[in-house]
Amino acid sequence: MLVGILAHAQTDVSKYYLANYDFNQYFDYTASQSTAVAQELLDVKGWTADLSANYTIVGTYEYGFGGTFNGASVPKAGYDGKAGGGLAISTGWEQTFAFYQTVTLPAGTYTLNVPTYNGGSATPAESQVAWVPSSGTSVNSTVTSYAVGQWTLDKITFTLTKTTTGKIRFGMKAAAGGSANSAKLVVDYVQLVGEDMAVDKTDLLSTISTANSLYADGSGVGAQELLASINAAQSVADAADASVVEVLEASLALKNAVSVYRKNNVSEDNPLDVTEYIKNPSFEDGTNGWTCDGLVTQTNSSFTKKAGSTYIEKWVSSGNKVGDASVSQTIALPNGVYVLTVGAQNLNQASTTQKCAGTVVFADDSETDVYTPADYSVKFTNLTGEAVVGYRAVGAIGNWLAVDNFRLSLVGHITESVLMAEMQRLIADAEVKQGSMMSKTAADELASALTQAKAINADSEEADIQAAVKAIKDAIRKAGESVSDYNALVEAIGKAETAYDAAKNEAAALLAEIDKAKALAQNAEVKAEDLYAEIEQLDKAVLAFNIANATPGTGVAPAVTFIHKYVATGATEALVRATMTGSNILERGVCWSTDHNPTVLDNRTTKSFSLNGYIFHIKGMKPATVYYARPYVMNSTYTVAYGDEIKIVTHPKGGCTWSWNEGAPDDAANTRCRNAIKETIDYFNEWTGIRGFHLTGNYGSGTPTADCSYGGWMRIGPNAAYQAIGTVLHETGHGVGVGTHWIWYDCADTRQNTSSGKWLGREANDVLNFLENRVSDDLYFTGDRTHGWGSSATYDWLVNGADKDKHSELQYIGGMCILYGLFIDGLCPTTSHVNGIAGYTYNFDDSKKYYLMNKHADRGLGEGLLAQVNSTVVGWKPCLTDETVSDSAAWYMEFVPSQGYYRFKNAVTGKYLTHSSSSTYVTLKQTSTPSSTEQFQLMPDRTDVTLGVGSSAFATHGYWLTWNDGGNKAVGAKVYVGKSGFGMLEQAKFNYSNSATAQQWIIFSEDELEAYRKAAIATGIEPVSLNDGNADGGKTVVGIWTADGVAKSKTGKGLNIIRYSDGTTKKVFVR
Repeated sequence: MLVGILAHAQTDVSKYYLANYDFNQYFDYTASQSTAVAQELLDVKGWTADLSANYTIVGTYEYGFGGTFNGASVPKAGYDGKAGGGLAISTGWEQTFAFYQTVTLPAGTYTLNVPTYNGGSATPAESQVAWVPSSGTSVNSTVTSYAVGQWTLDKITFTLTKTTTGKIRFGMKAAAGGSANSAKLVVDYVQLVGEDMAVDKTDLLSTISTANSLYADGSGVGAQELLASINAAQSVADAADASVVEVLEASLALKNAVSVYRKNNVSEDNPLDVTEYIKNPSFEDGTNGWTCDGLVTQTNSSFTKKAGSTYIEKWVSSGNKVGDASVSQTIALPNGVYVLTVGAQNLNQASTTQKCAGTVVFADDSETDVYTPADYSVKFTNLTGEAVVGYRAVGAIGNWLAVDNFRLSLVGHITESVLMAEMQRLIADAEVKQGSMMSKTAADELASALTQAKAINADSEEADIQAAVKAIKDAIRKAGESVSDYNALVEAIGKAETAYDAAKNEAAALLAEIDKAKALAQNAEVKAEDLYAEIEQLDKAVLAFNIANATPGTGVAPAVTFIHKYVATGATEALVRATMTGSNILERGVCWSTDHNPTVLDNRTTKSFSLNGYIFHIKGMKPATVYYARPYVMNSTYTVAYGDEIKIVTHPKGGCTWSWNEGAPDDAANTRCRNAIKETIDYFNEWTGIRGFHLTGNYGSGTPTADCSYGGWMRIGPNAAYQAIGTVLHETGHGVGVGTHWIWYDCADTRQNTSSGKWLGREANDVLNFLENRVSDDLYFTGDRTHGWGSSATYDWLVNGADKDKHSELQYIGGMCILYGLFIDGLCPTTSHVNGIAGYTYNFDDSKKYYLMNKHADRGLGEGLLAQVNSTVVGWKPCLTDETVSDSAAWYMEFVPSQGYYRFKNAVTGKYLTHSSSSTYVTLKQTSTPSSTEQFQLMPDRTDVTLGVGSSAFATHGYWLTWNDGGNKAVGAKVYVGKSGFGMLEQAKFNYSNSATAQQWIIFSEDELEAYRKAAIATGIEPVSLNDGNADGGKTVVGIWTADGVAKSKTGKGLNIIRYSDGTTKKVFVR
């Protein structure tokens, strides 16, 4: 309703149209503080934030604040020299920070005054001060620069010819580059001044109508006060000559009276919406403001209780249990009685009417179970000035959790009866807990809190009430946890007593453990960790009892029929492949210990992945430690079958680090990216052992997917599908050499086609064969110049695209293990890892002797072994034609798990192979404390060599014995010198090529060497003569020589070198 009387003079109408327009309250930082605030985006009461980035500063600061915001200062007083506060704003990279309120203004001319101080050192910033009508042309400020250390009065004027709805807006757009390149602003106030304003009574009349409806029959609390306000407002509405200010004042006064009346008369039937106390209640700003664990944002419409465009969820495939997840927020909340209402579900999609247990919506200690999709409400009394609200799943048995649309209503005030009822509820809860077994600490704290709570009455001070309520709630929580700890032990005792039979084997041992557990269950001085340790011991005692009384059972006896020779190891985890058979299987798994011959009474796991058989996943080992493991299978009558023992050597924990620049436009994207980067580095530190690598994560608004350069500079784009672990794992692969290091893209020795094709290194292919559980010509690790994958593999193990990401733990671990294999093969993950990564590449037995043979055809291949020649000299010499091989050529192997290096100790003298920067030769050293000069990295070579002849021939390969000492070095065999009877060992420049056979050494165990000697020394081989045309598959013999080069007419005792017509040669030994 418009009337014709205008207000010609300029009138400040800010308070009538704008909330919190002067920023003189709701301070985030006060004048007494001196904090250096670097990065923080806070809510601004009354204003809607429209921010294009999630960095750097938004907050309300009291004038005189002694600290800084993003390095900038806050002035001592406002624009007019008065006390108060202002809104601080700072960002960079051409991002826009704007704030607005939507208003409806009558016809008139308006001026918007926004005094702004620049506390930074740069002047550029584009003002966002504007009038933005719902339709029509906006009026914008033209300010693009703010003088340093001064106030700038930013203002615009606009004229409306009719009542118009629009936005009052202010803010800034940063200049190019970081925030240091832009002004850092403090806004004193947003003042709206009107002139020639038409008198519009529409809002006043609407407010009067609302007030009359509330007043009703006048029976409400404060009804007379409300009626007086209604009458005052009505008199202004009826006055034909009422001015603009009078109308606005009347409308504002009545709105305030309505607000007071509503609050005074709240009830469950007449609630007052106070959802404003909850930040981001419907997740439209992702999970900003919430503590979230296990739930992610989703924008589809599958969840029927979704409100707005976003909800949060956790989903696993149908038939599986979704488990644990939670989201919560601590809110400042005036004391009162409230109802929290939440749209939520814990749904089993295979049976949508099932009431799935394990999920609640909660407010402090009050909660309501959540089942199928619906609104769930929980009523609670707040006496502490704050409350924790949220949604929690613990062992939820549905497969789909979803939650959205938190709403909060005030339904009652704290009266004497409400106060005492709440106190009695808490006291009763505490007294019930006192009847249960708990720790003395928890019991004492509960008793103290009860005394404090019982002292509260209607006359108690609010501070005393708050303290008592907080104390008893905290004590109840701790008591409940302690009671659960003791109950867990009592439950385990019950199971043990059920299993116990005095007439059976090992009954006394089980009874002793039961008695020990019973004593602990009644001991209030016991720590919680000791209770759970006893539960573990009791479970182990029951298992030992059952095994001691095992019977064969029926059907096929349990057996371990296959153990894969390869073990994939991490720092605290390992993967083991095994196959078991049997009827009525109770469990299958792997047991392990630091001692030989572990049993199920040591450490054991049954966790496994299924991929062409079982892959068992061991967790909980220590880094850089030697373990022994055995696969096992147990049937329902506790008969246990074990497989052969395997050795597991965990490698050192990696030293990779990470950072994320928080540059995504919303909190949800930042959370996704940050979590993906963190979990990626967790995988790298567990499975690769890389040190000195830092992954620097950056948001790339123009990056379509994600990318990463060697060294770890990564960009992740806006597509949410790529803000995931699989993508970050993949891109980090580039950061550590895949597609970015010359050994990957320009090395004929590692790639079939120099820059592409099959990867020729052994370890990566061994990992792939292990993961897929098959060896075939079509299964190998391959790739192009940039990416790698397994040919004909089940998974895309390195996740080459979001569509290849199966979100599978096995896929991620497997990809890590393949990367580790590449590093073992020599790919350099960082510039400080100049020779790949050293690791446990040759499996040996501490008690056995080992022998080293060079792969070079003229440096001992087939006949010579590395041996101690004299007190300090070591070399290679022919050893295999003797009746026995001297122990001077035998070596005990040692491994240093913390470094990944091997040592070789002579079986006769105990001297170690050693290298020194002061020598050109590899020599021997007597020492009881071997150091880095006695350590060698064993890198597998990439080419096979055939030893033996005929049906006794077999293929094998060697290792480089390498190290880094001012440049990569390797043990090289020099030519045989007949006069000295051996060939020296040199400290050669490491040659990574396949042809560098003089640096490649075959390792034989004592058993393997004896088998080779028996095969190689002509067992069952007919003598070969010169010109024989039917030797070795039809070849013609053109020459036979002794080891010293003497020509012979036929093979004889000792070493025979045979040359064939096709140019090939063979070495044959005859005793």
